[in-house]
Amino acid sequence: MELTASDELVALENMDVLHQNGFEVEETVEDDGVTQGGRLRLVAQPVSKSTTFDMKDLEELIHLMRDRPTGQMVRCSKARAMFAMRACRKSVMVGMPLSKHQMSI
Repeated sequence: MELTASDELVALENMDVLHQNGFEVEETVEDDGVTQGGRLRLVAQPVSKSTTFDMKDLEELIHLMRDRPTGQMVRCSKARAMFAMRACRKSVMVGMPLSKHQMSI
């Protein structure tokens, strides 16, 4: 991955947040155990139904993590839009008949 040194540091400090967002990132290490200048490697990226996340989304996450305390959950704009769309599809629509159980919730 082509990241600046500061972006790499943010990513290393927030590996659990990246993992919770579906990005698997690992630090590359030489055979002698020395890190190659802090380089990171993208091992896996998330896919949800027809939504595919890419490097642009990872870079957005890293940018968002800069402004928040280490370990605080953030979501990229594509993920927020996807969750909002799914929430709307699950909501009750006008004219939709409800059972007694649904009305009591």
